[in-house]
Amino acid sequence: MRTPSSICWWATACAVLLLAGCATRPPPEQTIETTRTVSAPPAEIAPRVADFLERRGIDDVRVAPDRSLVVGTQRPLEAEDWADCPTVRVRDPEGERRRRADPLSRRLDLEVTLERQGGRTLVAVQPVFIQTMRDSFTNTTFEARCASSGRLERALLGAV
Repeated sequence: MRTPSSICWWATACAVLLLAGCATRPPPEQTIETTRTVSAPPAEIAPRVADFLERRGIDDVRVAPDRSLVVGTQRPLEAEDWADCPTVRVRDPEGERRRRADPLSRRLDLEVTLERQGGRTLVAVQPVFIQTMRDSFTNTTFEARCASSGRLERALLGAV
């Protein structure tokens, strides 16, 4: 015969297992499309890409002479929804206090490659988002890489 304490233990164990089965799972990771194959040649696509970037305020847009590469930079990054920057916590070097680092600015370094493959062109978008932050304890700045939200890639590939 089971004692009341063993019954209570079994009931608690079953409840924990049931709750564990109901726990929410994190959402699946988002797949960001960064390449697309198109029928137009690089000489036709490169000006479209450059125009797209310039219309969105991306500075220093350069197109390689052979039209195989388009690069651009935006400092500061104006479109907040293009990147998901992490919240970074810094620690007081004199103690155990922690606080959020102060975001100062973001920048985008972008490379778009246009590679001829047979009669088609592979367009590849490679953005790098960087956020500069300030450690308020030491009054120093540091940088952290941000994840792309996929919005820039989707819009750019849609424009070619």
